[in-house]
Amino acid sequence: MPPEKVEIFKCMEDSAKDNILTLLKPVEKCLLEQVNELRERTKEILNDFFVVSASYDALRGDETGVDNTPWAIWSRSWTVEENRQGDLLNKMSRCIKQFEKTIQYLIGSRMEVGMGTNPYLGIIYTSFQERATFVSHASSNMSGSMTIASDEKRHDENAYTKIVEKLFELDILMKQ
Repeated sequence: MPPEKVEIFKCMEDSAKDNILTLLKPVEKCLLEQVNELRERTKEILNDFFVVSASYDALRGDETGVDNTPWAIWSRSWTVEENRQGDLLNKMSRCIKQFEKTIQYLIGSRMEVGMGTNPYLGIIYTSFQERATFVSHASSNMSGSMTIASDEKRHDENAYTKIVEKLFELDILMKQ
């Protein structure tokens, strides 16, 4: 990535710390409560109803895994939330063999979206992906999907929209 693009992300760190990291949900508040709620709500789900959802593997950029920059913290915490959603979907579809096969094929094919390691493309792709999965889950009427839709809406409207706006704003300013 060109140095001027790296500089844009560095300029956005304070904004990310103040406006993006505050949107994350603590693990302790979510997981067990969601699992118990899901078990109760899905007791009578028929195998005819399931959602196939593919999500981007993860944002790249936290090369060391221990960076304390707002971007690294966001990336790791966002990955945790996406993992919780995956676990929730997995529990919802445990008895559906075709769903599991589809997931394995998607993972095996790497779901390459053609952006390489460009963080601009990664963030823009992810912002569209978050909105698409929100719409998908909000429309599915499947038990557990509203929990995921709620997270996706928070990621999309509150985090990625702000990140992309700031990214474009700083990119334009730095070109002047």
